[in-house]
Amino acid sequence: MAQNYSRSFSESVASSVGNDYCSLFIPKCPTNPVLKRHELRADKTSVRFVIFNTGDADERTVWEWLQGCLTDELLGAIISIKKVTHMSGAPRMDLWTRPELGEVLKRNITESRKEDNTPNLRSVLKRCLNYWNRRSKFPWSWRVDVYRPWRDRARTPAVVDEPTRDDYTAMMTWNINGFHSKEEVVKQALFTQKVAICVLQETLVSDTSKPIRVDGYSVFCEPRRTGFRGMAVLVDNRLPAYRIPHEEPWLIHVKVSHWRHAKEAHVGIHILGVYFPSGGNYKGKRTVKLKELSKLSKELAAKNPRDLIVALGDLNMPFEGVAKRMSKYNAAIHGLETVGSRLSCFPIRGKPADLDHMLGNLPVHRWFRKPRVMRSYAVSDHRPVILVSRERVPDEVGPSSRAVFSKQMVNRHKQTLVNCNRWEPLLALVESSESDNEEARGLGLNAVTDVFNKVFDEECRQLDIKRDLKDNAPKNKIPRKVATLLKKVKRTSEKLEAGRDGPTEDRLQVELARNKKRYKKAHSKWRQQERQKSYDRIARDMATFDFKSAWTRVKAEANLLNSTGENEPMKPSQPLRDKRGVLRTKPEELQKVMADHYKELLQDDATGEMRSYDFW
Repeated sequence: MAQNYSRSFSESVASSVGNDYCSLFIPKCPTNPVLKRHELRADKTSVRFVIFNTGDADERTVWEWLQGCLTDELLGAIISIKKVTHMSGAPRMDLWTRPELGEVLKRNITESRKEDNTPNLRSVLKRCLNYWNRRSKFPWSWRVDVYRPWRDRARTPAVVDEPTRDDYTAMMTWNINGFHSKEEVVKQALFTQKVAICVLQETLVSDTSKPIRVDGYSVFCEPRRTGFRGMAVLVDNRLPAYRIPHEEPWLIHVKVSHWRHAKEAHVGIHILGVYFPSGGNYKGKRTVKLKELSKLSKELAAKNPRDLIVALGDLNMPFEGVAKRMSKYNAAIHGLETVGSRLSCFPIRGKPADLDHMLGNLPVHRWFRKPRVMRSYAVSDHRPVILVSRERVPDEVGPSSRAVFSKQMVNRHKQTLVNCNRWEPLLALVESSESDNEEARGLGLNAVTDVFNKVFDEECRQLDIKRDLKDNAPKNKIPRKVATLLKKVKRTSEKLEAGRDGPTEDRLQVELARNKKRYKKAHSKWRQQERQKSYDRIARDMATFDFKSAWTRVKAEANLLNSTGENEPMKPSQPLRDKRGVLRTKPEELQKVMADHYKELLQDDATGEMRSYDFW
């Protein structure tokens, strides 16, 4: 059928305009087989074609072109032509034909566009068809396809080449002293250090200035005003975040979710960006603001203990003072000790100081490493402090506790423990375990052992023979009399603070001094009694040759916290003997003994035996 009805566009034009054109161009006849598609089935009444790139041509113009391109048989297969204009595309022509000749018609138009696109053909068309005065497109730009509904057309989404970024898991605080003058340096630091949350102080950006905008970050800012130099919090826009309003301009509270480890734990991160005023005349105001910050942290921790609370910024206070005050206020957040030097402020005149700090609650210590001061960014008098997230969150470890047995309670209740009635059910289990079968005898013995351990533990705890000891923890409970005097001191202090410049101020000051004196006297007396009891226990242990218990009590008396934290005494170790056999107990002497031992072992090895594998 393709050979009977197929005729090129040049032959059709030659038959309509004359034989002059045939000597100029003779195209090749198409020989490829015609492919049948599911839209061209014979059981259809008509087939709908679409002719694209027709421009502003109307139905009459398209019909003239088809007359020069098709034979009479193919023209008779065309049912109707209609121009379609829609909002989402250029105008087109819709063509309805009979299904048995639809593919041949499409093939003729397509091959004519491919083969007859020559300069000679264009000149003949302009001369013979009078088409030089029309603005419509020529037929060699047409594209013919079978009509398909919009839903049936395969649409491929556009590929947008966006720069991929790794997961940013660091926090940073930086007193930048002018954002717009250091904008490029800030952006470079955010990209290089992979910072997800950044707190900037002294941005010097007011309401009428150019706003702070950083690609890839959401900005929560507090503008510059009288007595305040501006602050901003930048959060990675891939992390959902929103600001919690507060009246204080020195605080920007932002809650962030979907952190890398928080996706599984379903917890949020409270970011408290702070900026305290500088100068010696604002020392009292900084103390008040730090107390408000500790109060806010306790409220957030009470709502959801699993949430992370991170306060970072320029506090204009040394780290030791901040840690001491937060411990005094019993806050939920504490200072994060930096790695290396804490010096972050290097003024032109004066000594360097540690003024930029990060504070967090207990989960922050598990999720993040220790902060570090980045001294390579020297564009301001302050250096940025960065806090990096851990690759994997360590498992929570509960408080270490161990059980101890009291020898005095053993001597007192040993008969009661042996004659307890709970031992009788064990006899039935012992008799059942005495079997000829080896496997049954082993299972019975395991059952008897488990029951014995359970009964023995319960009875010992009930008789106060066995008790848990939490790593030499100090006793925080004070007598009722001392606690009552302490409450009176606090109550009188609150009344005096509320009645300043009033008629009762002098009387309250005298009453406060009297209550403080009574409390100190009762407290010192109680401490002396506790110390005497401790010495009595140590002497009793020494008299009974229980040196292990005596040494444990001595260590507990020397270091109640039993830790090596900041501003806490060094954890005592066991006494050591030096090379002459003298027993050393002081920390300085112990360090010297250890240093001499390893120096002789590693450095003063003249024979080289200590480094020899065969010797060991």
